[in-house]
Amino acid sequence: MKTDSTLKRATLQMAVGVSCFSLLAEVVYLVLALTIPSLDYAWQFPVGNVFMAVIMVINFYLMGRGLYSAVESGQEDAAKRQIRFSHAGRSIMILLALVACFVLGLPSGIAACITVAFPQLTVFCMHFFPHKDEETADGENAGDDTAPVEDTGEAADKSDTVSPEDNEEVQP
Repeated sequence: MKTDSTLKRATLQMAVGVSCFSLLAEVVYLVLALTIPSLDYAWQFPVGNVFMAVIMVINFYLMGRGLYSAVESGQEDAAKRQIRFSHAGRSIMILLALVACFVLGLPSGIAACITVAFPQLTVFCMHFFPHKDEETADGENAGDDTAPVEDTGEAADKSDTVSPEDNEEVQP
């Protein structure tokens, strides 16, 4: 199965975002270690941080591959089972990585737990940095991330609604 260029680009963006947040966590830990005398800088913190960052990027890539292969199968029930199986396997992978970090040492486990949140923070921050997509054949920008919204009629204009008083016939 060939990896789609969109998945490659998204995985690269995730890797950059997780790396930036990991570097920020390292800087915060270093500053705390320098300012708090009882807190010593331990080598386990960067090891746990980097190890879990790699695991989270691999998790993102495997999630994308699983979704692509599920969509390509064309069968809805099989796709749902495949996505559930992929999610369960990836969750077990993350759990085993967290256990390994806690076995390695407490600073490593804390770093790993913090790093688990970095993909969600990366996705959140990506909304503030819109990306340029390729232009369509019509010359319009295809990077419009707004999806069409179904009109439920709840936000109808008051001038369009008819009240019971309007239905009564006016007698001369």
